[in-house]
Amino acid sequence: MTYIKMSPWKNFENAAKRMSQFAGELERGLTIESGSFSPRTDIAEDAEKYYMCIELPGIQKEDVKISVNEERELTIQGTKNAIGNEAKSLLKSERAYGTFSRTFLLPENLDLQKISAKFENGILELSMPKIEPPQPKEYEINID
Repeated sequence: MTYIKMSPWKNFENAAKRMSQFAGELERGLTIESGSFSPRTDIAEDAEKYYMCIELPGIQKEDVKISVNEERELTIQGTKNAIGNEAKSLLKSERAYGTFSRTFLLPENLDLQKISAKFENGILELSMPKIEPPQPKEYEINID
């Protein structure tokens, strides 16, 4: 006779682990994507700054817009135009064209006024300096 060890809670544990990972992702920041394609993005940090590196091959600097709002949502949007195929009969196309928009929810420890951007050779680099997050204000109440 063969015995098989089963754990009825294994699937439940896996689901709980996935939910925990999802909650962690929400805490680190939410990303929203829309458009014809989505540029690949790397996000890194050191002690002083956060860094974003976004691949935008074939896109001109003038076709990219970066903004940040009061809700700490950083939006990068733009357009990649098809080039060189107007007079030809296209047999196959693997390149993506059109508009894109990516929105990232930024952490509270960033100085939004000092975000800088550099665009060179189809690579957009953002540098975002860290600051101490604002501490909740506490007021002492006198007892009469």
